[in-house]
Amino acid sequence: METFSLLVFVLGCWAYCFCGGCVVDARDPGDRIESCRPGETCSCDGVGSCNFACTGGGCHFRCDGVTSCSFDCPAGACDMQCNGISDCDLTCPAGGCSASCNGPGHCSVQ
Repeated sequence: METFSLLVFVLGCWAYCFCGGCVVDARDPGDRIESCRPGETCSCDGVGSCNFACTGGGCHFRCDGVTSCSFDCPAGACDMQCNGISDCDLTCPAGGCSASCNGPGHCSVQ
């Protein structure tokens, strides 16, 4: 029994170390999108998911922890900082957006 417990522990540690970028997308199609005003910093941290949409241009988005973050900036000029084991997506159809991605998570600007 000790050998089995040790094997489970080792496999769990291996999965944690080598699957740092594996983030489960916990978003539900019915999730509410929260508004972020221009110049405001909207953040999501901890464990879970969040969706923010900038009501104009020039919002600041932050995503920290083990989170799935979806940010929308239709007017452009937004910035996103993605830290930790996070899955971060910034949609920026007007352009002028930037992203800083620190950690093993997924980070994209479209």
